[in-house]
Amino acid sequence: MKRTRKFLAVAGLVAAMGMSAPALGADAISFDPDGPGGDPVVNNVLSFDWTPGNTLAVGGNAAVQNFINTATVTPLGGGITVYSPNPGTDQTPFSVFYQAKLAGFNLVGGTPGSPFTPAGLNSTYEITAVARFDERVSSIIVDSGAGTATVNFAHVTNPNEYLEIWHGTGVAFDADDLTGLGFNNGTLILESDILATTFISNFASVTGPGGVPPTELLDQANGDNYAGQLTTLGSGTTQFEGDVTAFDSAYFVDVLSEIGFFNTTNGNQKLPFEEAEPSSRFLVLSAGTSNGALEILSGAGAPGHATYGIGTINGGLPIGPGMGGPSVQFQADVNSSFVRVRNVVPEPATAVLALGGMMGLALRRRRQA
Repeated sequence: MKRTRKFLAVAGLVAAMGMSAPALGADAISFDPDGPGGDPVVNNVLSFDWTPGNTLAVGGNAAVQNFINTATVTPLGGGITVYSPNPGTDQTPFSVFYQAKLAGFNLVGGTPGSPFTPAGLNSTYEITAVARFDERVSSIIVDSGAGTATVNFAHVTNPNEYLEIWHGTGVAFDADDLTGLGFNNGTLILESDILATTFISNFASVTGPGGVPPTELLDQANGDNYAGQLTTLGSGTTQFEGDVTAFDSAYFVDVLSEIGFFNTTNGNQKLPFEEAEPSSRFLVLSAGTSNGALEILSGAGAPGHATYGIGTINGGLPIGPGMGGPSVQFQADVNSSFVRVRNVVPEPATAVLALGGMMGLALRRRRQA
């Protein structure tokens, strides 16, 4: 794993879960999906297309409940009511965890919604992503006419936040959405921090007639694996930027400075789960990196857990017996795109990295796809 400088002057790129958006300043890159293995380099990669995965907001539902209890309520007319923070009230941050497997690559000139999948991907090896970042509730807008309650969130800087990409083969070819295991083992091929520069996050819940939210089964993907666990309904988005702090040039044969997430055009962050199994474990006790984190039953795997549980109704309010838990779990469909370093005079360590990347690219020309 090589380490890079942070090039904040390089153009940023948009990141989002649950919203269709182009990547601003994103570059097409070359990527070797099995690194030192024998598969060819994939050229002209615009973005990584992740399968629908899982997001758990640990304490997110409790934060919404606390915000409602302490907010200033302002009716605006037309069925619109705004909840804003009272000065001096404590908006406790909560942590969001994400995990998913790679489906394929969106290529220059490729068909939208039909990613290119190398022969060995998800048959002999896998590529996975994990992330953690912190948020707080910034406002809530209730629209009784539309039947929605939109919660807006702000980023809270935390030294333990991260975004990582892993490569797994052999015994590490084991990521499983349902169990939540295997997303952070094998070879760590990219690390990124998370910037608050363009951070946007919201989730719009369906309130239903009279403000009573409708509920459905949480797990609607390949049968119900959670004994009738219910959820509220809704969809949302999260956008952020991040600087790549380390990457493995055996896989990323272009020098990268930033990584971002933006969602696919055929998916979103939503409830209920319809394309992915809800995970029963998350990397909830990670301290700065997902590597070596203690994986325990959480979210749908332990709905009654005092910290990590989603309660009887995922996303339901108020929090308590027969209602919602302190945390809330979502399905998230995500793409990631990249920016390459250009027009920058690197430090000595970075110069070696850049040279190594170019040498690796030259050595691979003979076996490119």
